Amino acid sequence: MRTQPFIFTCIFLFFLTTSCSDDFVDEISTASETEEVEDTSSFIEDYSHLAPTSKKFTFLPNLVSFKASGLYPEGIEFDFRRNRFYVSSLSRGTIGIVTNDGVYTPFIEDEILTNTVGIHIDNIRDRIYVAIASFFERKGGIAGYDLKTGKRVLYVDLVDVLPNANIFPNDLITDFMGNIYVTDTASSVLYKINTKGKASVFLQDERLKPSAGFGINGITYHPLGFLLVASSDPKLFKVPVNNPKSFKVIDLPVGGLDGIQIVDFNTIYSVSNFANVVKFESKDIWETIELTDSYPVQGSSPTTLANAYFKTVYVINSSLSDFFGGTTPAIETFTIEKVVF
Repeated sequence: MRTQPFIFTCIFLFFLTTSCSDDFVDEISTASETEEVEDTSSFIEDYSHLAPTSKKFTFLPNLVSFKASGLYPEGIEFDFRRNRFYVSSLSRGTIGIVTNDGVYTPFIEDEILTNTVGIHIDNIRDRIYVAIASFFERKGGIAGYDLKTGKRVLYVDLVDVLPNANIFPNDLITDFMGNIYVTDTASSVLYKINTKGKASVFLQDERLKPSAGFGINGITYHPLGFLLVASSDPKLFKVPVNNPKSFKVIDLPVGGLDGIQIVDFNTIYSVSNFANVVKFESKDIWETIELTDSYPVQGSSPTTLANAYFKTVYVINSSLSDFFGGTTPAIETFTIEKVVF
């Protein structure tokens, strides 16, 4: 009998009922100038999708196809409360809703959004956060929106955090306390935005830089207190949140990793080289990693993953090769595909 998922859910529910804040922004605005917010203690990742919900689980098809001409959605998340997907857009700079039957509707259209890249739902606070970048200007930041209203509740500009460097915020994750960790693909730097909304360089090291191509990319959080960060090189970085400079470089049998998704304590999925979803497992708390399976994605240019109910994982086919290649007319139909090993 596998007891980890049960234990894990119990831990989550305990914290959820005893520690949750209803409003992250209120926490920021009401904290005194001298008050320190403790954000270095042990905590667990936001695994709300494993917790019971008052809504009945909705049947999710193997493939969701939706039309949104020229959207090129690089990021995806699943909202288990409302039973729907959210997708970003490298071209439009929006966040849209995709229903299970393939209907796309714009949800957040904000003047600060240029190119929207990675997105992440903080289920505890019922927020969606998005990495904002630009292909043409030195711009980049993180915005947060209330999922009930679509109202912006947070914006953090990252331009001045790393002066004079090229920046491209790519992916992000939250911990249980509400801290946000962001990968910068252009500079291969990790940022942290604490619970007061203050951004800083969390980790900067030459070993994070790739031998060629894009820098660090996908990111996820492990409930035992460390980040797992993807790279275009065949390696993964294990970064303890309480001591990031002690990070470990883990060699992999494959490279070109984009988005990553933790599935349970010992398993993560990752998109590799815009073609496959690979399954990694570890038996020693991610000191070493084994490639145990690979799923050939049917769609075009998959980028990242979303965990729906329990271990049901979907990959977004973004058609980025067409986007960067300037294909005309623009791609009209995009797909969200269930990963089946």
